Amino acid sequence: MKILTLFLMAAAMVNAQPAGSRRLILISIDGLMPRTLRNAEKMGLKAPNLIALRDGGAIAKGLVGVFPTVTYPSHTAMVTGRRPAESGIISNTLFDPERTLNGAWFWYAEMIKTPALWDAARQAGLTTGAVGWPVSVGARIDYNFPEYKVARNADDLLLYRTLPTPGLVAEFEKKHGELKFQGEHHDHLLSNLAAFLIESRKPHLLLVHLIDLDHDQHGFGPESPEAMRALEGIDAAVGKLRRAVDTAGVAGETRWMIVSDHGFWPVQKAFHPEAFLSSLGLTASGTDAKAWRVGTMTAGGSAAFFTKDPNDREAQAAVLRMLKTLKADGGFGIDRIVERAEMDQLKSWPKAFVAVSLAEGFTNGGGRTGAWVTGSGRTKGMHGYAPGPESLDATFLAYGPGVKKQELPRGELVDVATTAARLLGISLPSSGGKDLLAGR
Repeated sequence: MKILTLFLMAAAMVNAQPAGSRRLILISIDGLMPRTLRNAEKMGLKAPNLIALRDGGAIAKGLVGVFPTVTYPSHTAMVTGRRPAESGIISNTLFDPERTLNGAWFWYAEMIKTPALWDAARQAGLTTGAVGWPVSVGARIDYNFPEYKVARNADDLLLYRTLPTPGLVAEFEKKHGELKFQGEHHDHLLSNLAAFLIESRKPHLLLVHLIDLDHDQHGFGPESPEAMRALEGIDAAVGKLRRAVDTAGVAGETRWMIVSDHGFWPVQKAFHPEAFLSSLGLTASGTDAKAWRVGTMTAGGSAAFFTKDPNDREAQAAVLRMLKTLKADGGFGIDRIVERAEMDQLKSWPKAFVAVSLAEGFTNGGGRTGAWVTGSGRTKGMHGYAPGPESLDATFLAYGPGVKKQELPRGELVDVATTAARLLGISLPSSGGKDLLAGR
């Protein structure tokens, strides 16, 4: 509450432009690597909309992500300017060593500990909208179609229909028919929802999360033919939103940001942290789920380890000692061991005593017993590793009135929030990032 109070006091003093003078559409293309956008023509991509924005706007070499480089901490960093331990969104899924949470994710905006862009926009008198944005269930967004678990049956769909802003689903269905999530690809629906908000509500800030590229890079590999077809579909979705802006009559005051949350690595093998812990006798065995000493929280290509008793130095030492042995061996995919002091610097994984980032070619698996390393199965691409390598960088592109065409140096993912606030003509005092467009 103290942070929020200070934020509201600071925001009230901002001499922001009058409501309605600026608009921003921030589109996150999940898993889009900077090199893919840079090399679109060489790759034979049919992406006229993304290429037009790229060639007419400001594009960064890349953005260094947060640790872990997975969707929910990354998207929260983009709207708060804060890293995972600061924002409270430390991974995609909740820590659940006793399997009592039914695979729950960080769906809910009340879990965010710091002010977000939608709070700053509201304080400045602007209207906000969101489609499929992570960690937005219950957010103070005026027109919200939040991201929630995929509706796989009629009951799931009935539940989802209660989550958007009241009245939006019924109004959308009058024009577009029944709301349906079909198969594993959803960007056609998500872009229809976004176009509907642009034309009917004209929000000053619109956040849109498109996911099909990420899905296909997991299933077929980074920049695979299947993934590139998904990206061409996303380009068509961007074109749909550009036409909606024209129809709404707000093209002259609309800025665009095309971003992503992380890059990708190809994978062939899986390391199984729980099987590793089971062999050390540190996880629950038999029917007593509470009888664990060390639990793990995996995030794609990284994993963090926690002791049930924070003072269980014996268990902590045993895990750290064995991880160092596995790293030295080289065959288990342990690329980097991140101890508590370094996690504090990265502002990640609070309460964990150690974390690992796997090598390229490895992902984490879910095996609870048995072999520590297996093939990766249907998973051909992954992210979640410690940031740093350029292939894990996120994308940044800005375009529109007042945005100079230019190439920008490498920045950081937390810079997105400050840059977006600047393009809207508002302030986000709590952000720890910088304005990527300032002084260039």
